[in-house]
Amino acid sequence: MSNKIKHITFITPGFAKNETDTTCIPTIQDYFLALKQANPDLLISIITLQYPAKKTSYTWNGITIYPCFGGEGKLGSIKKWGKGIKTIRSIHKKKPIDVLHAFWLSESALIGWILKKLLKIPLTVTLMGQDALLSNKYQWLKNRSIDNLTAISAIQAKTFNANSAHKINQIIPWGVNIPNHAPVERTIDVLGVGNLIELKNYKTFIEVIHLLKNEFTTIKCRIIGNGAQFESLKNQIHKLGLTENIELTGELERSEVLASMQQAKVFLHPSIYEGQGYVFYEALHSGCSIVSFYVGAAQQSPQWTVCATKKEMTEATRSYMNSPLMERIDHPPTTKETVHQYEKLYIKLLEDCIND
Repeated sequence: MSNKIKHITFITPGFAKNETDTTCIPTIQDYFLALKQANPDLLISIITLQYPAKKTSYTWNGITIYPCFGGEGKLGSIKKWGKGIKTIRSIHKKKPIDVLHAFWLSESALIGWILKKLLKIPLTVTLMGQDALLSNKYQWLKNRSIDNLTAISAIQAKTFNANSAHKINQIIPWGVNIPNHAPVERTIDVLGVGNLIELKNYKTFIEVIHLLKNEFTTIKCRIIGNGAQFESLKNQIHKLGLTENIELTGELERSEVLASMQQAKVFLHPSIYEGQGYVFYEALHSGCSIVSFYVGAAQQSPQWTVCATKKEMTEATRSYMNSPLMERIDHPPTTKETVHQYEKLYIKLLEDCIND
């Protein structure tokens, strides 16, 4: 990256509380590690607003994290916003910031926008998920002076553009950084991974398995994740007589999730919306066949069947179950490729700022 860029500050709702906290937004954990590896002299500062609930800064893999958690409710929001602004101004005073990068069009972007105005620093915002939807209460920021808006999939960009007069500038997906692995036995027939919330639609996952059990009586499935619907999904599994077929594991460490993907034949993801769906790329890299709706990074291929209905989802899963395991066909982007695209963006933002 250009030696003109010496310091980038990132603003995010949450980040890992230590090196062992692998499940907190693994996409940006991988990204920061790769960015630092590619640019060892670059100073990276990370501001967190909601998690962890720490009061003092700490170091994560050589990068300084500044938590600004202020508590719950409106007063807590005011406190964390104030602390975030104060912290970034103090960081900038000690070592000038060249670019601000906020994750989510949310309070992270709001603080970035305020600091852009105060400190005259270029700001880029990455949409990460549901912030592309019209229901996002921070949508008013889209028509303010944000230098750059990045989407993480073409579908997310299309959704945002349909809801906004302010268009996405470019699409940069989160690439994966997973070592190649030795082949293992595929002992899990169908795997699901995600937050157990209504949006992720695991009720449909269970219904699909119920329909398939008539043909595959010993079908072995696993759903990894936790959330508000854990108990209701557990009850649904019991009522449909699937307790011997579907295991609800709760939340697992990322290494355990990836190990399950390497053991799975089919990755079934019935979510009704995704910004990108990082798990898609993890599953592809692990050699799973994927069945999903048209969300996030979904792209029809021999290895990935994109469906419109539960019936299509059931038939696609049946087809993969009845077919020999295929060689990995789809190759998702790597984290290094993501870093390279953002490096070019940071340089352009700084050059445009200098020329204004």
